Amino acid sequence: MFDINGKVAVVTGGANGIGLATVKAILAKGGHPIIADYNEEAGKREAEALGIPFYKIDISDEEKVKEMFDDIIAKNEHLDILVNGAGIGGNSRPITAPDSLELAKRSFNVNVHGTLNCCKYAIAQMQKQGGNCAVVNVASILGVVSNPNSIGYSGSKHAVIGITKSLALENAPQNIRVNVLCPGFTDTAMFNKDLYGEQIYNYILGLQPLSKGTGRAANVDEQAHAIIFMIENSYLTGQSIIVDGGYTVQ
Repeated sequence: MFDINGKVAVVTGGANGIGLATVKAILAKGGHPIIADYNEEAGKREAEALGIPFYKIDISDEEKVKEMFDDIIAKNEHLDILVNGAGIGGNSRPITAPDSLELAKRSFNVNVHGTLNCCKYAIAQMQKQGGNCAVVNVASILGVVSNPNSIGYSGSKHAVIGITKSLALENAPQNIRVNVLCPGFTDTAMFNKDLYGEQIYNYILGLQPLSKGTGRAANVDEQAHAIIFMIENSYLTGQSIIVDGGYTVQ
């Protein structure tokens, strides 16, 4: 098993939701998590409360990503774990809508190019260290199945899964494992009753088989638990773990 204790971990999107739950889980196991997030207010607040570093970052900006990893490596001398949790939500448009391609490109710029930027500079350092490191990307159930009017979000999350498989094969000889979490509907700022309204929220909830038995969506700790499993299992690579209450097996 891969021991998280003492390991340096960068978590993008770590200021809230699944990312923050993952930061706390790594910290509880004795790791040294670093929050990297575009939301400066939330990032500083959570980092200060936990006593850990924070970097404000737009992951779609390759030069800024390089500068961040250079600084992290200079201060810590090693990097052992990367969790690519940062991303933007879906923009529901049919392809013929006037702004469909613009919005789709924005999704790809953050969800795909941003993931690649972080992987490039983190994995370069992991290779220098001799490997024995872990990367977990975060996609979505819409990287496995799809919805209409979701070319940007669904397309970008399918790409993240493909990227994960390629990087897993590319880096297996260095014992750098790359896996991907595909979360289903999870109670976060992106999915909640206040945002969707009770009727739509309950309809979506009803699409998840386990919600019929539990009366709820997944919570962030359940998603973070899957990320921790992928980090700790030292013979797991190139795999997609889907935590969706059975949504995609129907």
